[in-house]
Amino acid sequence: MLESYVTLITTLSSAAVGGSVALIGVYLTNKGNAARLNAQLVHQSNSERAELLRARGEELYELIDKWLNSLFVYYMVKASVMQGKLSYNQGLDIELKNGEESRGNFGRIQMLIDVYFPTSREHYDRVVSLREAANRHVLLHKRAYERGETDGTVFLKAFTTDQLSLEAAAEKLKEAVIVQVRAV
Repeated sequence: MLESYVTLITTLSSAAVGGSVALIGVYLTNKGNAARLNAQLVHQSNSERAELLRARGEELYELIDKWLNSLFVYYMVKASVMQGKLSYNQGLDIELKNGEESRGNFGRIQMLIDVYFPTSREHYDRVVSLREAANRHVLLHKRAYERGETDGTVFLKAFTTDQLSLEAAAEKLKEAVIVQVRAV
C-alpha cells in the first residue's frame, strides 16, 4: 500500500511539475510573442507616419514651388511695365493668359505647414511679409500709372530690392521644407 502511495505521489508531483513547466513555457512564449507583435506594430506605425510626412512634405514643396514661380512671373511682368517695356494693359493681358492654373493654394500650404511642418512657419511668414512689401510697390505704381505717370522707374529700385529679398527668403523656405522631409 505504501508503494501505491509513493507511486501516486510521484505521478501527481511529476504531473504538477510538468504542468507548471508547461504553463511557464506558454506564459513566456505568449509574453515574447506579445512583445514582438507590439514592436512590429510600433515599427509599422512609425513607417506609415514617416511615409505620410514624406508625402506631405513633397506636396508642400510642390505647392510652394508652383506658387513662387507664378509670383515671380507676375513680378517679372510688373517690372517690365515699370520699365516701360509693356503697357499696363499688355501686362494685364499676360497675367490673364497665365490664368488660374498658376495661382497658389495658400490655404493648403498654410495647413500643411501648421499640421506637419510647423518649424517652417517662420520662413513662410517671412516670404509672405516680403511679398506684401513687393506688392505695395506694385500698388503704388498702379496708382501712379492710373494718374497718367507711366514712368515706373521710380518704383523699380525698391521693388527690385524687395523682390531679391523675397527670392532669398523663398529659397530658405524651400530648404527648410527639404531639411524637415529628409529628417523623417
